[in-house]
Amino acid sequence: MPWLRLPCTSSTGSPPSYAFDVLFFRRLFRLHLTFFPRITSLNVALFVGLLLVSGAEQFLAYRVGLVTGQFYEVLGNKDLDGFKRVSLNSLLVIVLMTGAKSLRQFVCRSMIVGWRRVLTAAMHKLYFTDIRYYRLNVLGKYYYVV
Repeated sequence: MPWLRLPCTSSTGSPPSYAFDVLFFRRLFRLHLTFFPRITSLNVALFVGLLLVSGAEQFLAYRVGLVTGQFYEVLGNKDLDGFKRVSLNSLLVIVLMTGAKSLRQFVCRSMIVGWRRVLTAAMHKLYFTDIRYYRLNVLGKYYYVV
């Protein structure tokens, strides 16, 4: 994965220039391939789940915004049964909203941990491909001498 190696200076010795060019989009695409290696990976499932939970959270936030208007209408009509219905409805929407926020935070943090795991594994793979290191022979004659 040579795309992870970013030079401090260009080959001419001048500082590198940063721009939205072909190199940027190629590196971004390869980074996405690292984070989402297969369509059936856990990171893809968490990302789709995050999109669904965020959409549900936005819908519930819209519903919470409508609660005050419903209360104004019921209190203006002095309708006791309507007040009980709107109170239970608003309680349900608010509880669902807090659950959706908590679930979104949990999924987001789980996805961050998964991305960190995948990125660390890719960096370790990159690091150990070019390094020559010693092989330890567990059954060697110099190991565990009594």
